[in-house]
Amino acid sequence: MSRLELRAEGVQAVIVPELGGRMLSLRFDGREVLWHDPELLDDDLQPRHPITRPALGSGFAGWQNWGGDKTWPAPQGRPGSGEGWPGPPDGVLDSGEYRIVEVDRDALVLRSDREPRTGLRIERELRVEPGAVVVRSTVINDSGPAARWAAWEVAQFPFDAADLASDRARIDVRVHGDAPPAVLFDPVGSIGWERDADTVHVRFAAAVGKLGFPGAAGTVELVHADGRGVRMSFPVPDAEYADAESADDPPVQLWMQTPVERPLPGLEGLSARARYVELEALSPTRLLEPGDRASLEVRWEPIDRATRPGSGRLSD
Repeated sequence: MSRLELRAEGVQAVIVPELGGRMLSLRFDGREVLWHDPELLDDDLQPRHPITRPALGSGFAGWQNWGGDKTWPAPQGRPGSGEGWPGPPDGVLDSGEYRIVEVDRDALVLRSDREPRTGLRIERELRVEPGAVVVRSTVINDSGPAARWAAWEVAQFPFDAADLASDRARIDVRVHGDAPPAVLFDPVGSIGWERDADTVHVRFAAAVGKLGFPGAAGTVELVHADGRGVRMSFPVPDAEYADAESADDPPVQLWMQTPVERPLPGLEGLSARARYVELEALSPTRLLEPGDRASLEVRWEPIDRATRPGSGRLSD
C-alpha cells in the first residue's frame, strides 16, 4: 500500500490514497498527534487485514475505522431515510482508493471516484508549511440530483488514563453567544463541560457520546495532561448549518469514546473498542446542482501549554 509523505519545518504528514485519502499520521516536532487503529494497521501504517470496501449504508458492523483525518459529506442521514449520506461505511468516499491529481514536495491533491448512490466525489488538498498542515476538503456533486451538502472534516486523536485524571487535559471550544453545547448522542456515561467567558471546556471522560457547538467560532484546542496538543481552526461564516435529522448541524462537533464490551445501541453494530476523541468541522450546507461544490479549509498546528501552568484560555 502506497504512502505519500509531506514535510515542512517541524511537520511530517503521511497520507494513504488507498484508504479514503486519509492522513493517517501527523507529527509535530516528531510527536504523533493522530490516532489510528493498531488492530487494523501496523507501525508502518500497513494493513494487518484485507481492506474491505462495503456498500454505502451497509451498517457499522463491517466498517474498518482506520483512524486519522478524513473527509465525509454532510449531512449524515440514517440508512433507509432517503436523505443525506448514510455512511460510513462507504466503499468509495470513506474507504475507496483516491486518485492522485497533483503532488509536490509540500502539497498534494487527491480525488475520489464518484459514489453512485449520491453522485458525489470528494477532493482533498493537503499542504504543509512550517509548524502547520492545512487540509482543504471539497464535496462535488458530480452527477447526483440537486441537494444540500457540506464538506465535513473528521480527525481522531488518542487520549489515555493520564488525560482522564488531569485537570489540565481537555478540549477547549471557542464560542459566540449563549447557546450551550447540544447533546447529539449519549449511549454510555456523560461528557462533562463548563463555560468560561467565550470558551467551553470539555473534560475527557470514560463515556461514549457526541456534543455539538451551535455557537462555535472556529477554534478548538485539544490539550493532553502534559500540556501539549493540537489546535484546529477554520472560518465559520454566518450561514446555515442544517442536517437531515434536525434544523441544526453545528459547525463544530465532538465525538468521544471509551472501550465498551457491547455494541452501541442504535448504531447497527458499531463497537467502541478504543479510546479516542474526534474533532469535526463542517462547512455551511448549500444547494449543490450537478457540477457545484462546497469546500472547507482547516488548519492544524501544535500547541504547548506546559510553559503556562494553569492557563485556561484559548491561545490568541
